[in-house]
Amino acid sequence: KGKLEQTLSATVPRVHAAVKAGLSDLNISIKEERHDNLISKVRGELADGTKVWIDAASTSASTTTITVRVGYMGDKTLSLRILDSIKKHL
Repeated sequence: KGKLEQTLSATVPRVHAAVKAGLSDLNISIKEERHDNLISKVRGELADGTKVWIDAASTSASTTTITVRVGYMGDKTLSLRILDSIKKHL
């Protein structure tokens, strides 16, 4: 619940790099990140302390499903803004 999910035409490493760049564009601090060629997990935090979770998983050789959640209950508007910022770097 509260998660925004979308499939992207990019590999996990490309999506991971785009996540980092997209969060940087929005000045969202990255608190933790882990990734390999199949899975990426990034945890960030907004200036007010709200947590941001971004997970990506390979669904094929050239597609990745990304999930964005802002806050424990989810914030669709902010999640969409973050996803749009990520997609600009793909």
